[in-house]
Amino acid sequence: MTYTVTNLTAGLQYNFRIVAVNIIGDSAMSVSAGFIASSIATPPGSIGLLGSTDLPSITFGWTPSTSGGGSVIL
Repeated sequence: MTYTVTNLTAGLQYNFRIVAVNIIGDSAMSVSAGFIASSIATPPGSIGLLGSTDLPSITFGWTPSTSGGGSVIL
């Protein structure tokens, strides 16, 4: 069985404790499970050639991702 919590806000910490309930009664409460909500990661933009192709170097560029989904964007 699953349950999806919606409308979370990126950057906020959430803590959940779960109790299962049926006609017989309630289960023991779960251990608290906490996490910080992150936004959904977005892909970087298309890579394009920015500079000369003269040897010994070449320069590429792209638009960085607007969100790393909680991971650091380098």
